[in-house]
Amino acid sequence: MLTQSLKNYILVDEKCLIDKCLAGDMKCDDEDEVSQLLKVLCNYDCRIMVNSENFIQVIQEIARKELLQKPQYIADC
Repeated sequence: MLTQSLKNYILVDEKCLIDKCLAGDMKCDDEDEVSQLLKVLCNYDCRIMVNSENFIQVIQEIARKELLQKPQYIADC
């Protein structure tokens, strides 16, 4: 549920790239796609080495941080 909500929260280009990665259609030899993915992950302060085995977990952690933790921190302040 968080991953789907994150897809509704982020930019369309980012959503397409993440969907492509989740589907396993990402080409690691395409420098442009890899560069775009790294920019997206950097935008969300991802500091984990991402690979095909942990990509879903990383996206879930980003979703949890963006949709739950940041708003809760603001509300607490």
